[in-house]
Amino acid sequence: MSFFQLKLLALLCTTVFNANAVTGEFYQLDTGSAGSTVVAVKAWDDIKMSASHSRWSEQGHATGIGITKQLPLVLYDGVQFAWGLQGIAHRSAPDAARPSSSGIGLKLSAEWQPRFTSGQGYFLVERASIFGTWLTVAQYKPDGLPVSMEWVGVGDKRWYAGHSIALRYALPDTRLSLRLGYRLNDKSIFLGLSYNSF
Repeated sequence: MSFFQLKLLALLCTTVFNANAVTGEFYQLDTGSAGSTVVAVKAWDDIKMSASHSRWSEQGHATGIGITKQLPLVLYDGVQFAWGLQGIAHRSAPDAARPSSSGIGLKLSAEWQPRFTSGQGYFLVERASIFGTWLTVAQYKPDGLPVSMEWVGVGDKRWYAGHSIALRYALPDTRLSLRLGYRLNDKSIFLGLSYNSF
């Protein structure tokens, strides 16, 4: 699947679901010396569409587009499952060990939002068949504080696996948060901004 085909898929999905009321939106931008990442997620009831773009060098970057539908299955303490499709276009630098490639595959995800004694948690696990792509997210927000903590792991079988930790500061009376994080693999600091209406 070419980058043009990915953009076309995104346009078609947006057109199909644009008529329905959006039930949640999430946007995030992180940038630092090791590169930048943009993530966007929109939900229409039990349908979610996600898009991401990461750039780590002048010629190295990757774009992903996914769409999932929530399954009518809820397990332990509200764990929700979804399935769908994931498209990825990865462009490597000419001297990279792994060449550029793209494709589309199946995607499975599980979300859990447990309530703890002293705060709110959020956990997300995603796996796609294309290139063995995976994503894990763990967040915790203490009650009564504008700060939350986050751990993220992301990777695939061909190119990259990385982990990061971050602190979020929620701006008063908005859905915006400032982010300060550290990429464990690159040993680099990044700054970010996010918007969340879920």
